[in-house]
Amino acid sequence: MLPTKTFLCRDVHLQESDFDANSQLRHSHTLQFMQNLATDHAEILGFGWHTMNDNGLLWVLGKIKVKYFKSITKPIKYFKLYTWPIAPSKFFADRLFVAVDEKGEQLFCGVQTWLIIDKESRRIASSKKVESIYTADFDTTMLDDDMTMDKIRLDDSFAISYSRTMRFCDLDLNGHVNNTCYIDYAVDTQNTANFVGFEIAYHKELKLGNTVNIFTKNVEDGILIAGERDNETAFTCKLLTQ
Repeated sequence: MLPTKTFLCRDVHLQESDFDANSQLRHSHTLQFMQNLATDHAEILGFGWHTMNDNGLLWVLGKIKVKYFKSITKPIKYFKLYTWPIAPSKFFADRLFVAVDEKGEQLFCGVQTWLIIDKESRRIASSKKVESIYTADFDTTMLDDDMTMDKIRLDDSFAISYSRTMRFCDLDLNGHVNNTCYIDYAVDTQNTANFVGFEIAYHKELKLGNTVNIFTKNVEDGILIAGERDNETAFTCKLLTQ
């Protein structure tokens, strides 16, 4: 289950601020831990933000999924987080994650699906250009759990939950809403954050001043969320209950 090559592993030490009102690890902080580790590993491997930018390329996060195997509550002080990229497909580059406790038992696993786009045209970069930079001795270890994601489409069966205008505190270094914020927007439609996992698909970027309408729909195994901006779907999410 754990990778044997071309991976990065670090201890994540949890603080009071990492937990929500129910003493559960905040889902957005799970994403932050993953994002920080992925960023550092990409830099180490030579295809981080600066290298890609210098070559006219940009990383764009398309989808992410996280599955928890046990609740991460305040008594848990730290865990080890592993990440490793797998060989890219024609359009997508997946990065995998596994978190284990001090006994080596899995706490959660996750997958990020990235696209590499041309900085000027804003289109998916040619495979030839990508291959010249995005190279490594990729590990072939895969996650044991099914990490496929639902295709969620906003329709009349969804109900409006609330609206939110993007503010300065939502933005990242690129001036866009940080990808870790979207799970908070989804969880804010509920009275609890006690879910066994979640998945998010990013469709349209959100910027300062944009207003997004958040819609919800209950399904058998979770709650579907869709965020709409200017009559276009900005993001979709599924909060998993089983």
